[in-house]
Amino acid sequence: MCAVVARWSTPNGAYRGKHFRAPVGVTTTDEERHDQGGAGGGVNPRGRDRMLGMSMEIEAFFNSSTEVTASSWQDEITRLGFPLVIDPGLDIDRVAGFQPAVFRDEKTGFECYRSSGDQSAGRAALRQEVSDRDACITFRWGGDLKEMAAAIGAAAALVSLTDGTLYDPQEAMTYARGGAIELASSTLRAV
Repeated sequence: MCAVVARWSTPNGAYRGKHFRAPVGVTTTDEERHDQGGAGGGVNPRGRDRMLGMSMEIEAFFNSSTEVTASSWQDEITRLGFPLVIDPGLDIDRVAGFQPAVFRDEKTGFECYRSSGDQSAGRAALRQEVSDRDACITFRWGGDLKEMAAAIGAAAALVSLTDGTLYDPQEAMTYARGGAIELASSTLRAV
């Protein structure tokens, strides 16, 4: 996995990584154009909705005693107005690997792994923010913007449903329920 230092650099608050190559037609900062090898910016050879060569992840911490089903999770996604459908067969207690999803009527998905909160890479730095939330689901996506949107939307809905905490290890930022929803909303609007 490529470590990426992420930052908020768009006026609408959408998620952007330092080594992000913006889709065709999206204005980037001077620094990003320099990183891409020229004043005019780079053209992404994989198309307008792909980022290049990186994986990123976020973690949703929640209390394991909270019952979450694929149905209740999808209901929360729908209630939040996210244009996302997760796999109805998803088992939150055994989730491991690629999970198919549909974002704005297009097939996509993300990797998803369950662990105890203590096994999370970020747990040591998060003791106070995470408190008694003893379960963690790590959401990982590659370079596809639809994967990113699906992962962030699903993670934020899980945090909302369980009164959990979202952790972005790239930024070392935690988000309570409201912040997680705003992060997802702004990101989904931008994709």
